[in-house]
Amino acid sequence: MTKPLKQLKVIHIASGDLWAGAEVQVYTLLKTLNKMADVTVYAVILNDGELAKKLGDEGINTTILDETHLSSWEILGRLRSLFQEIQPNIIHTHRLKENVLASIANKLSTNAILVATIHGDSEHHNAFWKIHKRALQWTNWFCTRFLYKKLIAVSEDLGDKLNNSYPKKLLQVIENGIDIEAVKLAANSSYFETNTEIKYHIAIAGRLEQVKRVDIFLDMAKLLIRSSPENTWRFHIFGEGSLETFLKGRAQENSIEKHVTFHGHRNDIASCLKAMDCLIMCSDHEGLPMTPLESIAVGTPVIVHRTGGLINIIGNQCGGLLVSNHSPKGYSKAVSKLFDDHQQRKNIEQNGLKRVERKFTARINANGIVNSYRNLLKL
Repeated sequence: MTKPLKQLKVIHIASGDLWAGAEVQVYTLLKTLNKMADVTVYAVILNDGELAKKLGDEGINTTILDETHLSSWEILGRLRSLFQEIQPNIIHTHRLKENVLASIANKLSTNAILVATIHGDSEHHNAFWKIHKRALQWTNWFCTRFLYKKLIAVSEDLGDKLNNSYPKKLLQVIENGIDIEAVKLAANSSYFETNTEIKYHIAIAGRLEQVKRVDIFLDMAKLLIRSSPENTWRFHIFGEGSLETFLKGRAQENSIEKHVTFHGHRNDIASCLKAMDCLIMCSDHEGLPMTPLESIAVGTPVIVHRTGGLINIIGNQCGGLLVSNHSPKGYSKAVSKLFDDHQQRKNIEQNGLKRVERKFTARINANGIVNSYRNLLKL
């Protein structure tokens, strides 16, 4: 007779200040863990936003400790009390601030095993005079280096970079995954209308911040528009961020504003992606983002910068094309290549879905993380 698995009690702590790639992955993971008979999952979210709402809708025991109203000391005290009440086996965190607060609260209470997911490389290199931010980074490194038992990197590339700061035995690579059926259902539950007189609809989706390089996307658009008839291209930008005004100005400078639509944040992003002919990801660097996986799952090919986890997603023309020439010209050539060969495009789409089903599902991701928990607990 097979011995029953010991029940795990796991608390996940995340920011939830945005609804972006890391938050989508946290939601997908916790939703999947919540369906496992041998795991009891709890969530602590530091902002009352989309992530907290979605977790609550899934019936996941969710506590909101709103960092916009509570000081770090207050959050620390409440975490300590929560840990003492729940007595978790594992505390799993997802950002610098959560890493530090959870490790201190844990030391003052249950001394559970600490695990952190590193979702991407640092986007900011703080100037020497920003002492408080440098202090947080150093404190985070100290806590994760000496108090944590496992750091999970979402891609091999990110794991290699972390190995410069942490010993290899502390690191583990577990790639992100998506709930394919849920993504397809979301894509079919609403309709994103496009102008059928336009031949190709090209999108970029993500935060409008420097690392995402939407400026390259707009300069690529300029090159494609110049080389084609009037009604060939429409460019769609999904997302919000601090560079929105600058990017709208860039579109005007390029004299392409009538060909570009800024849609802002969309809750129906899966249906938006399904309506596109191609998704562009020209970020300077990425961990292993959810958006290209979702795009491939709904049948829309992707063209991505050859960097980070994006390389693992695409492989050998599975779901899209990799671009080494990280410039507007490099991406415009890739777009032309994708649309010039219909059969190649069809093969790319079919191979991409097979690769996602084989490597990047929510169940594969959750199983890998639970196995890591059990190894740490020696269960």
